[in-house]
Amino acid sequence: MNEQTPPSHATAPSRIERTLRLIRDCNRLVIHATDETALLRDVCRLAVEIGGYRFAWVGFAVTDDVKTVSPVAQAGEGGGYLDAVTIRWSDTELGRGPVGSTIRTGRPHWTRNIETDTAMSPWRDQALRHGFRSSISLPIATSEHVLGAFSVYAGVPDAFDEEEVDLLLDLAGDMAYALTALRARAALTDSERRWQFALEGAGDGVWDWNAVTNTVMFSRRWKEMLGYREDEIGPRLEEWSSRVHPDDLAAIMAAVRAHLDGHTPHYESEHRLRCKDGTWKWVLDRGLVMMRTPDGKPVRVVGTHADITGRKEAEKVSAAQLSELLRWQDVMLDREDRVHELKAEVNALCLRAGDPVRYASQDEGTAGAKAPKA
Repeated sequence: MNEQTPPSHATAPSRIERTLRLIRDCNRLVIHATDETALLRDVCRLAVEIGGYRFAWVGFAVTDDVKTVSPVAQAGEGGGYLDAVTIRWSDTELGRGPVGSTIRTGRPHWTRNIETDTAMSPWRDQALRHGFRSSISLPIATSEHVLGAFSVYAGVPDAFDEEEVDLLLDLAGDMAYALTALRARAALTDSERRWQFALEGAGDGVWDWNAVTNTVMFSRRWKEMLGYREDEIGPRLEEWSSRVHPDDLAAIMAAVRAHLDGHTPHYESEHRLRCKDGTWKWVLDRGLVMMRTPDGKPVRVVGTHADITGRKEAEKVSAAQLSELLRWQDVMLDREDRVHELKAEVNALCLRAGDPVRYASQDEGTAGAKAPKA
């Protein structure tokens, strides 16, 4: 097994041409990948169909007690090989082959001749039985750690030269990049699902607006709040704007524009939306730009709708009650003023008649007044 310099013999142009074609086709897979298992399976398949290798497989490093290498994808004429062997990435006999050494060190390792390489002794019989004569393992690694190894097997000794190894190493790097991106995307999706579940569990509807395509994802709860089924509202922005109360629309759009232009930390609005039955529902609408282009243009805006109809109705009732209380207060104050006036008139009559005043006056001057002279 060699980890430094591959054999220097020249490879036929057809071998390099096949490898280059393999790289091109695999790069197309990487660009359009949406599922890592399918991606790895297809890369192994192309390695056999286009690259002309006898067998290809991908194994991930498992962080268990014995440091197992777990096969996740394979293709070619090696059916049964992985079931018959044990491969680890520990610094033990079962981990010192090309696969284990690649994962442990993060460098490519290959076997020029499986029949004579002593490092292949734990797997030699099975490898020869399946027609393998040479192999190479390449690290699938991020900047932080090695995820696993991509291994290919040929039916002849010394099947890999320097140029071919460099190309395959680039392919392994592309695979690592794709896996990292897919896992980051999956983690983000899971996070968003948990976030949406939490918000909807609290009764809020969720919306996710792509400001570039002008399409919106309205959550199931968002639609339910207005009395609609899941399939009755599409992904167009007009599904929202056409249901906004005409008296509220101008203020809403001004608030949205202020946030999109970066003048406010977030968007917030209380407005009315028309329900399916024609009634109006008050909502508290909040949103935040989650992504912008390098020149600051909004790309993605995410927000929530909360039903505040009950609060608005309570506020309306409270306002009416307060108005009525103030009206009665005015009435009572008017009556109190009139009573004071009447008491003052009675006191004046008493004073003219030379009698004591009947009511104590709130005015100190009146309280100490004397009867006028006749």
